[in-house]
Amino acid sequence: PEPAPVPVPEPAHTHKSIPTILPQPAPDPTGTLPVGTLPPPPPPPAPDPTQLSERAKQIRELSCCKYDEHGHLTLPQDPVATVIFGSSREEDMKRRFKELLQKHPNLKSKYFIITGTKQEVISIHQATEGLGTTGDIFQKTDAKSTDDNAKFTAEKLRELNVADRDIVFFTFPVLARSGIDALEHYGLSADKVHAAFSSDWISDEDTTIQDAWVDSKIEMARTKEWSGKPPQAIAAAAAVDGPVSMAFASVDPSSDWAAVQEQARELSEREGISLEAATRKIFEEQRHRAS
Repeated sequence: PEPAPVPVPEPAHTHKSIPTILPQPAPDPTGTLPVGTLPPPPPPPAPDPTQLSERAKQIRELSCCKYDEHGHLTLPQDPVATVIFGSSREEDMKRRFKELLQKHPNLKSKYFIITGTKQEVISIHQATEGLGTTGDIFQKTDAKSTDDNAKFTAEKLRELNVADRDIVFFTFPVLARSGIDALEHYGLSADKVHAAFSSDWISDEDTTIQDAWVDSKIEMARTKEWSGKPPQAIAAAAAVDGPVSMAFASVDPSSDWAAVQEQARELSEREGISLEAATRKIFEEQRHRAS
């Protein structure tokens, strides 16, 4: 008789008896998440400001962002608009602006005011692709300076009759202070402008952010200067005689302001002083000669 067949053992790696366990979504107390959607993870711990490098502290100061007791960025609950001043650091701007809209979806239905060069404005539009933004967009694609950006923004907010409302302000952190100073010059309240590009989103080891650039912006913040600041504003800030609103006009109203401005820029570079300080010095010299 033939021998009985020997039973073949089942492979050890079989999945026959192993149940499939799928991750289950956590309960959603608000009831707003779609079925099967996992809630977003909690935000990572904010960096300890006391442990920042000196340069990181300077950039944090320039960013003008506000933080809660846990060190996380805070924004108003119901801003009327998001204002974006373009920057040549387009990739940083695009990536972080997308993150901002994802973290604060209420901004998607608000006004958007975007200013900068054509390419800078395009990059911001690219950041919003696929995010379902529905707010009206107002843009200026030929801005050449912070002053251009601020003037357009203030005029547009007044046209919309919302210049006295809270706005979210997004620009590269090193540029935020001068941007807010310019917006204030054109009639907005600094208390209503809420910076939204946290310096925590910048690596402290980013060598493309040069110390000279940061130092110049710190000095500009001290003297409330910004790129493209109009001559009248510089003259008023540099007035050396209390009752006189514009020292330049009080010295010689017929003088060529363009020539004075060029002299101030040369003096600023030569002596390493701010443009306002250089303008003040020229005014004082003209006043002395006139007397």
